Amino acid sequence: MQNSSITMLSSRGRGISADLSHMRTHLVSENNVEHVTFRSFSKNERTDNDVINQGAAKMRRQFCEEAEHVICIDASFSGRIYDPAGIRLLLASPYDYQFKNTLLAQKKPRRISTLKKFSHIIAGSPFTERLLKHSYRLEETEIVSQVALPLAWEVCQEERRRAEKEKIAWYYPEILHKKIMVILTVGAETKKDMPFFGAFPVREFMDKLGEDWFVFTNSTTMMENAYTLPARYRANFSYINHLMQVADLLYTADVLLTNNGRMAASFAGCRKPTYCLLCNNSSYEQYMKAHYRELCIENADEMLSCPWDQKTDALQRFCDDFYYLQAQNPYKKTAELLRLKPTS
Repeated sequence: MQNSSITMLSSRGRGISADLSHMRTHLVSENNVEHVTFRSFSKNERTDNDVINQGAAKMRRQFCEEAEHVICIDASFSGRIYDPAGIRLLLASPYDYQFKNTLLAQKKPRRISTLKKFSHIIAGSPFTERLLKHSYRLEETEIVSQVALPLAWEVCQEERRRAEKEKIAWYYPEILHKKIMVILTVGAETKKDMPFFGAFPVREFMDKLGEDWFVFTNSTTMMENAYTLPARYRANFSYINHLMQVADLLYTADVLLTNNGRMAASFAGCRKPTYCLLCNNSSYEQYMKAHYRELCIENADEMLSCPWDQKTDALQRFCDDFYYLQAQNPYKKTAELLRLKPTS
């Protein structure tokens, strides 16, 4: 591939995500890209300010005029196709819109047109593949099956898990000798008029887990409840938010509790216990209540009695649905689509 460009595009407020970042890193490190220019656009055109949105949309359209090959994580690519011969690839990361559209399709059949400009879509899981085939107009789009999404692929690689855990252990050396629970929340932690962890007895919870466990969380309400913990609990509990990307914690987790569907799906390939926190009635939470009620935690106090080491039939079904059983390498597939030549 000579004198080409690859554009990483994200204009829906999701920035240059882990999936896009991993994809670029591996394409550069594993292929001959001497004559390839990488371009990125991540201006958000979905803010609360219409003037800013219009300006960002105009910038995105102008930026795409010179785009040859495009890689997206959502429906950011729209409008005119300036290079019909170029690859327009969607990494179909399971953001909340996928769960919303799945639930809507169960009530009434739908044929959505927002992704029809892509030439190829890496579905990443049986769940997303079904949604694409049943609810989207993709007559001229190739749905790439049996291939993982970048973040999910990375989280499943044991060598990468060890390396990332050692990096985090530089800050928290205790984790090298403990089982790790990761509690990630997104959106307002509301449950009726009370934050989900508003009255949660953190000390009792930590005592029930025991000394063999370490808990990471980005929940501010859980952190606020942990202010009264004696100093000895510092070897077992940490509030972590801006020190690193929350996705990095997936590499360390033995158990994941989250209301973030993308994080849960990215962890599914590890086939380790995953629970859905019913924090703010997101579409992912609604989907889990309808299809995997056994994996849902409706009230934080339920965490005091959960069997964290138990791998249930429901967990097995969840993992099968959100990660292909024999998933293939997304970087090799993308390089093949882009006709890049491997360096080795």
